[in-house]
Amino acid sequence: MEVKKFLSNAFEIGKMRLCSPKILGICIGLWVLFQIIYVSVYLFRENLGVDEGRYVYFAMECVKHGTMYPDYSNFHNEFIHAPGWINFLILWIKLFGSVYLIPYFNILLNIVVLYLLYKIAYKVTANKNITYLALYLFIFLPANAIIVLNFYTEIPFEILSLLSFYLVFSKKSWLVLLAGICIALAQWIRPLGVAWMLAAIFFMLYKDKRIKHAIIYVVGVVFTCGSIGIATHRNFPTYVFQSTTGSINVLLGANDMATGASVVDALRSPEGLGYLPGLYSENEYIPVRAWRTGEFMHKYSNKYTYLECDSIYKARAIQWIKENPGRWCLLIPKKIYFLFYTTYAYIMMPDPINASFTSKIIWVICKITSRSFVLMVLCALVGLLTPFWKDKKLIYVVIPIVVCSAMTVATFGDPRFNFIIIPFILIFCCYSLKYYKNKYID
Repeated sequence: MEVKKFLSNAFEIGKMRLCSPKILGICIGLWVLFQIIYVSVYLFRENLGVDEGRYVYFAMECVKHGTMYPDYSNFHNEFIHAPGWINFLILWIKLFGSVYLIPYFNILLNIVVLYLLYKIAYKVTANKNITYLALYLFIFLPANAIIVLNFYTEIPFEILSLLSFYLVFSKKSWLVLLAGICIALAQWIRPLGVAWMLAAIFFMLYKDKRIKHAIIYVVGVVFTCGSIGIATHRNFPTYVFQSTTGSINVLLGANDMATGASVVDALRSPEGLGYLPGLYSENEYIPVRAWRTGEFMHKYSNKYTYLECDSIYKARAIQWIKENPGRWCLLIPKKIYFLFYTTYAYIMMPDPINASFTSKIIWVICKITSRSFVLMVLCALVGLLTPFWKDKKLIYVVIPIVVCSAMTVATFGDPRFNFIIIPFILIFCCYSLKYYKNKYID
């Protein structure tokens, strides 16, 4: 009883201090200030990561051609990659001449993400303590601040999916239509928007029977995807409204070299299941450096179209799974581990010899604090044992987590894949903590 009383008092003292709007405001201010300083110090990087380097390269090429992405020059690429984000980069380059100011724009978007997390957490739980705790945990995870320097798809997808998620609560038809448009735009950036679509349709039809709103939502999705496809077809042989990376990702998790994480050799090594001879031109390069060798990457040849690559990867992956169902199933726990064991370190690993002392310190702190994410995941997992299913708003939060996790199991595990569901994991984690505190301590 004494221990129980001590814990109860400790929680009350912590609640009084941390739930002060002034304290939270100071913490948010320091969080934003860190991002501004971090971006200002590291803004002009010589080398971008492979994905972000491709985004910028394809955007620059389309600006030269006066087209949107993808255009005719991308038909013989291996896949169509994040078209929504690349088209935003095209627009940005046309307006400002380069992409170098985007990290500062990312900071503004990050503030909006935090605000949407606040609105959603309070809407779902109607509890200020849970809402504030979710915000503190979001600020604490370094990935949510460090990411602003990069040109990855995470922040734009996150903000569109969160906005769509929040608008679905509305009883106004035009806001529900806007929710459908937002998630379709998110799908244009990353092909995971389907998780939020399923959640939204469930939420509107379960108990409330908002059939009219569900139809309006679907109309918004279909209209937006159709419009994007038609616009793309002006300078491209097919209708494209999302990435076509699904098959290659499935193959990366279904081959003899598979570990549960991404194994590039499965694609690039002649012994790999996904190896395509002649995929790259031997003498032409693009200004993007490979992450392992640091050498410029070869340009795609004209031997395969993206449709042929997609078909080959899909057929080989499915055949491997059919022949090795036991091995594929045994990889599932490993994929889940790689998905949730930490948050992604968006700061590049410093050169142990030439890196500055500050870079090394930031990297070490990020690595250590990022591992705390697994505790938040475990708290959310324990929350599944509570009667959360009695509240459809909590089910609405859980569905994107479950569907995104399932889609990862179908491909391969990577901490980058957890970023877009971090807000939902934090909400459910905080709900779980509150539930068990009320049950066993109060």
